[in-house]
Amino acid sequence: IALHCIASPLRSSSCGHPPAHHSMVAKNLTEYLGFKPSAYKHWDPNPVVGLSSLCFAVPSCAFAAVVLAMTNSLQKPYPADLLFQLLFYALLCFQYAVAVIFCCLADYVYIRRGHRSFFGKVDI
Repeated sequence: IALHCIASPLRSSSCGHPPAHHSMVAKNLTEYLGFKPSAYKHWDPNPVVGLSSLCFAVPSCAFAAVVLAMTNSLQKPYPADLLFQLLFYALLCFQYAVAVIFCCLADYVYIRRGHRSFFGKVDI
């Protein structure tokens, strides 16, 4: 279907195709290649899977420790290259911390047994 022919669930399309249902999600690349997903039929939240997301907390703490150690042990003003490095270490610390949250959300909120959401199509 061409992009201009995609219909909203509430109105019919302008090119004669019937309206699309909101539960219909387009296939991803692996489905077009012939792979049939089945994990969503068997999925149940497991504490081990959720706890595994805490593994991302280790590098987050390591990056935070480097930033804190450098800022506490060196005198100001910091050289530009050190500021650049500290900024990116702080950014990595933040991103790993956010990954913990989103992994838990993915394992316990977005994925349910028998329900294949858009997030299940993105996560191959």
